[in-house]
Amino acid sequence: MTRQEQPSRVIRFRLELASAITLVAAVALGACNGGGTSSPPGPIRSTRITEFAVPSKASHPAYIATGSDGALWFTETAANKIGRVATDGTITENATGLSSLSQPMGITGGPDTALWFA
Repeated sequence: MTRQEQPSRVIRFRLELASAITLVAAVALGACNGGGTSSPPGPIRSTRITEFAVPSKASHPAYIATGSDGALWFTETAANKIGRVATDGTITENATGLSSLSQPMGITGGPDTALWFA
């Protein structure tokens, strides 16, 4: 995606696909650089979009991963934080503890159920 809007919003998409697969994806607006593409495996029947405001203004939420707790975890490159959207929609932010120049980019779940970011 190459869509850019407000740099402090996280949007979660839920798509019902014709092949009876439910795809839950999360996109952080303002950080998509068009480096990858994605296409669903069939026509979309319905879409529900939920938008969440991130507490830190201009934090530039970027990469996102699902944690073993079912929450969505994302990087905030401009704020040097890792954010979490709980299953009830509550957003919390955690400082990385690294240099303010570190700008966390990628995040992924590991086999040990921990989340790893770079």
